[in-house]
Amino acid sequence: MQNRSKWNYLEFVILNYIDIKYAIPSGVLIDIMNRYFDNIEPVIKKLIENGYIKEHEGSYSLSEVGKEKVELYRREIVERLAGEEKNSLKHASSMLDEISYFLQYTVTKYQLKADSQKDIIRSLENMYNEITFHLKNLLSFFPHLKIYLDGINNALSRIKEGNTLFIVNYPNSYYYAFYELHTDVKNLVLKNRANLKHQ
Repeated sequence: MQNRSKWNYLEFVILNYIDIKYAIPSGVLIDIMNRYFDNIEPVIKKLIENGYIKEHEGSYSLSEVGKEKVELYRREIVERLAGEEKNSLKHASSMLDEISYFLQYTVTKYQLKADSQKDIIRSLENMYNEITFHLKNLLSFFPHLKIYLDGINNALSRIKEGNTLFIVNYPNSYYYAFYELHTDVKNLVLKNRANLKHQ
């Protein structure tokens, strides 16, 4: 990846993640991004200077121009994908739509105590395996999706250790990590219907 396109992708990743979160403490954003990408802080600084990111009481959110910028990046990134890559994106989005319904059903069973904890965990494991299988082809051109996959996996590990509050109760729960992943992929598809339609 050329330096400028790499810089653009880092800008997209940061703006996109803030957009998904709506607002996020600055320290949390930097910590998460540094786990996956190098030289993040100069990019964040530049985005603030350009007016794309707003700072308020130690948290970051997007300005109106920041929201426009991330939409532009979503279109540009998808436009650069090859036909097979666009098909992988559409397929992943459809798969996540299906899993979303099943996850909601599983969460409802958990909340109503309508299924055993063992069966709930088995369902969550099966969903995680499906997600990772269908997203593996996307990670080469959307490496930031690993943030969500790791979030789901970490929550699943805590659930298997006996802390079922990581199913849906916490901000870093299985449910919310999946919701963010689903939203991210869906945004890429919904904002690029014309580019994806004939693939």
